[in-house]
Amino acid sequence: MSTYWSWKSLPEWGELPENERKIIWKKCLSKTYKHWQYWVAFFGCIACGWLGSFLVIKIWTSFIAVLIGAALGGSFGGFILGQVIVAMGRRHIRDYLKQHSEI
Repeated sequence: MSTYWSWKSLPEWGELPENERKIIWKKCLSKTYKHWQYWVAFFGCIACGWLGSFLVIKIWTSFIAVLIGAALGGSFGGFILGQVIVAMGRRHIRDYLKQHSEI
């Protein structure tokens, strides 16, 4: 699985202008919420935030430390969630571009 750091790195986009990318992404993004993989990654993101705060509170019992642990864990989970969304969104982007070949 490849890691995509920005929209421009997606091979499906080709030479599409930025405004077309935004329109297509908004149409395809809503379709990703219907997949079980999205929901597993979403709840995994929440679990990572909880786990980060839980592990930090065992070491350092401060409210700020709990927030930092939750932020670190949530960031890790959010990265995974973002990669899952992009991987599933690519399928919908390909389908959309096939259906709208005039783009």
